[in-house]
Amino acid sequence: MGYKLTVIKDGNVLKEYVLDRPETRIGRRLSNDLVLEDLTVSGHHALVHWHEGVVEIEDLDSTNGTFLDGKRIVRHAWLPTQQVMLGSCVIALSRPVSPKPRSSFATAFADTNIALPEQMGSSRQAYLEVRTGPAAGRQLVLDKPVVTLGTPGVAVVSVNCQRTLNRYTLQRQPGGTGTVLWNGIALGNDPVRLTENDRIQLADVQMVFGLKN
Repeated sequence: MGYKLTVIKDGNVLKEYVLDRPETRIGRRLSNDLVLEDLTVSGHHALVHWHEGVVEIEDLDSTNGTFLDGKRIVRHAWLPTQQVMLGSCVIALSRPVSPKPRSSFATAFADTNIALPEQMGSSRQAYLEVRTGPAAGRQLVLDKPVVTLGTPGVAVVSVNCQRTLNRYTLQRQPGGTGTVLWNGIALGNDPVRLTENDRIQLADVQMVFGLKN
């Protein structure tokens, strides 16, 4: 089974692309296999190599560089647990999930919804409210499985969202020397669970985590 690339920007999924060839070229020009219409992405920015189940990402002398989990690379193996950043676009690598055949029992109850205790209160929407900087007052709705924030080489964090479980975790991505604080405490490599009114500082930008109905 091959791999799938998911392009994310500002917490929104822009497009998905299935790797079906040994080399996939990514960039802003229409001649690329995966076109990213973003001015921070070079014309021919990066090349994805796929051979015998191994995936590698290679920078093509781009202007803004190619970053793997916050570290600038030239060519490096790429694992599904890692994220690539090209300009302001984040690319996640995953294996496409093939639907399993349903049993007659599962088919009979296909339209039946059973509320689990963990799902109670899942209607509340999570968001980050920016408190400082040019975007002060803006709310970023956390409605994607993974929302990545920050600047490569400075500080990058990801918020992993499990809305049905009311579980949101914050994790710093490797690389960068900028400040990342969670409730005034320096954020390490381990993820932390977010609760309402938690304060996050990313470099010189301060945000507050919130939930609303």
